Amino acid sequence: MCLRKLFQKNNNAAIRFHDAGRGLAVYRYGSESGDLPLLPGLRIEVASDQMIAFVQNGELVDTWDEGSYVLGATMFPGLAERGAFTRADRPVPAELYFLNLTRITDRKWATRTPVLRNENGKLYAIRAFGKMAYRIQDGIGFILEAFLNRKLQTSFELNDYLATLTAGAFAAVAGEQNLPVTEIINHYASLSDLVLMKANQAAAPLGVEITGVLIEGASLPD
Repeated sequence: MCLRKLFQKNNNAAIRFHDAGRGLAVYRYGSESGDLPLLPGLRIEVASDQMIAFVQNGELVDTWDEGSYVLGATMFPGLAERGAFTRADRPVPAELYFLNLTRITDRKWATRTPVLRNENGKLYAIRAFGKMAYRIQDGIGFILEAFLNRKLQTSFELNDYLATLTAGAFAAVAGEQNLPVTEIINHYASLSDLVLMKANQAAAPLGVEITGVLIEGASLPD
């Protein structure tokens, strides 16, 4: 079907993103086969726990939060200034991203290398793992810093980066505590709170809040 016919067929259609429990913090519209082409005149529906961002040539152009918007020059002046709507039957030359602002849970983290700690002249190598939860707190800040500057452009990349931050926070906490190494397994709850605080210090500049950290296990070599 040619683009002109698609435009005529879908002129009154609406595009939207439904996570369906997948835990996606970022979704690039057009990634799935059923997604409509971004033709002028399409309606974009943004849910209460979402925001959208148009990116063109690596730059943030337009953003909107909850609402219903018609893809055109009136509602998207940034795209209009860049000539995005010169043809009604031509897809908008930009990338549309949906941000999921709800809490993303049950993301795994683990130390990739052991945390070394010297105690009473003996060197211990500590490994730990667990789960974490987070949410995008500042959508525009996230797009500018995490997405465009640090190139964390998929949910997988974001999850992996935050898991690394959390593991690093555990390493810092484990190194700072006066708690005997052999007692770590008896203090998961209090250590988890400390790891959460330290991980959030690193995540805040990304526009992300880590809302929970759970240490599920720690081990020492025999």
